[in-house]
Amino acid sequence: MKWLKQLKRVHKKKLFLVAVTTLIIVGCGAAYLLWHVSKKQDIATPEQRVTEIVENATTPSNQATAQKKLKELADGEKDTNNKLVYLSGSADLYFNTSDYKSGLEVTKQIEALRQTALSAGSVAEAYMQLGDFKNAAKYYGIAASRSDKPTRETERAPYNDYMIMKRQAEAKI
Repeated sequence: MKWLKQLKRVHKKKLFLVAVTTLIIVGCGAAYLLWHVSKKQDIATPEQRVTEIVENATTPSNQATAQKKLKELADGEKDTNNKLVYLSGSADLYFNTSDYKSGLEVTKQIEALRQTALSAGSVAEAYMQLGDFKNAAKYYGIAASRSDKPTRETERAPYNDYMIMKRQAEAKI
């Protein structure tokens, strides 16, 4: 009889250890699953986020919501490259909806963060659409100066395109 009591005690201890081990494993698995799901939501790149936001902006109210979301993302972003992605998405959305005044504000922010031929050309295009041909010509000239000059005059190059647009803007002053 004594051996039977001892056997029951040993089995209770083993059963307790198995139960505790099982709970630990299940708990760790659940914690990992929750962590993985929360991280999966953050895996999207800024480019993917912008694409998703812009694709859903099909109505004026959706466009306003998209602009608000892009502004929040840009304002909250510390990395300059990511901030530029959000601002570029916002500028594209403004240009696509013919809101050139707002597009100008955003392209100026882009120009302040990174001075490139493309950023100056975008500012120039906004001025052109708003009828401010003097500033458009100025920024087309800046864009041209930031572009590589072509080796041949007949070569197709951004420099030539910006110079043509500069002359067209100057002709309208």
